[in-house]
Amino acid sequence: MNFVSKAFLLLLSAVSLSLVGWTNFSVGQNSSSITDYYYYQGQRYYLVHKPELIYIKLKQEISRVEFISLMSSYGDIPSEHSYEKNDVRQFIRLRTVSDNSTLNSLINQIRTFPQVEYASPVFGMREGMGNSNTWMGCENNIVVQFKPSYNRQQIE
Repeated sequence: MNFVSKAFLLLLSAVSLSLVGWTNFSVGQNSSSITDYYYYQGQRYYLVHKPELIYIKLKQEISRVEFISLMSSYGDIPSEHSYEKNDVRQFIRLRTVSDNSTLNSLINQIRTFPQVEYASPVFGMREGMGNSNTWMGCENNIVVQFKPSYNRQQIE
């Protein structure tokens, strides 16, 4: 996995606090209550939900053939993202784009596979606000950074 991919995965972890309620993700009327950005080096980066993609973290490395077989009923490896055999983090492009409820059910179903450690929706950069070819998946960890004005007691 290259440095840029690792950096964006780390940054996405920082966004996780604001995405705790991703199962109710909506870009409609009430989206003003959802934080759809993160800061990196003092610059705000906006995210958009990519409902046609799912991020998958495997428990261990598997071959491309095994991965395709595992995900064949759900989707394909996106043509713009090659399968990296030495990486447990992968993306699949769904054959059909679903509503949030169906997407959440699908993600929960994929999480039950013995080879899968974690699965989540995918987010990308907003058009004109960064590299739109950058995809980010959530993992089950949270990284936070507090402003210097907060002391340890306040944080705890």
